[in-house]
Amino acid sequence: HKHHPYIDVLPFPTFRERVIKLACAEEPMIDEDDLCRDLQNDGLVCWGSSLGDWSAATGSGASWDIRSWEAQPWFLKKWWILIGGAEGEIYKQTQWWCEMRGERFCHPW
Repeated sequence: HKHHPYIDVLPFPTFRERVIKLACAEEPMIDEDDLCRDLQNDGLVCWGSSLGDWSAATGSGASWDIRSWEAQPWFLKKWWILIGGAEGEIYKQTQWWCEMRGERFCHPW
């Protein structure tokens, strides 16, 4: 299906499949331009290869490494249908980052 190329660089297969499926439906169920704007406004953040004293436990800092990514709570809530719920890759990775920082993970709902 024809889609924006930014979708192809995100390392989350389930997320990508859902974006394409819902955006390319006969009657699109999501606004791909809105999603693109939210990604540009740091809805998903790709962290570098170190974070304070936890450098050995962080993602590689490479955009293709799922472990490098974290979603903002507002992004999780807004795009829940694409995230795949609490079992989704993005949700689980966001939870991991919060735990690594010693933060209580805030559910977006």
